[in-house]
Amino acid sequence: MVRPGEYRTRKYAAKMDPDVIADRFEKLADHMRYGMRTHIPALAVVENEVKIICERHGIKSWQLPFYMNVARQLYRIVMKHIGDTAKAEAQLVANTWATRGLDTTVIAEICKLFGFEITPTSWY
Repeated sequence: MVRPGEYRTRKYAAKMDPDVIADRFEKLADHMRYGMRTHIPALAVVENEVKIICERHGIKSWQLPFYMNVARQLYRIVMKHIGDTAKAEAQLVANTWATRGLDTTVIAEICKLFGFEITPTSWY
């Protein structure tokens, strides 16, 4: 059954009510704080390692955020997947960033930080 426009408008307005939004955030706050407390220190260590790798290879400072993104995506993969699935996802991330023009040697070293023996290839 198709809902009338007034019904949809009322439902959207109720969803966007500031009190409803505040209640949603309050319910999730402890979970979000816990996640930040556990993952941020680990990510800081990984990002420091990536910075050392990039400096060793002479990567320009304006390119560092892109290599940090590679590491963040690989970190997310390690947290979500294991085995062949994790390796396939890591290969996809490596290939994506190689296609965007990042140095494949540096990407491969970043992959080794997470335990992946991957050779990035560009699609072009």
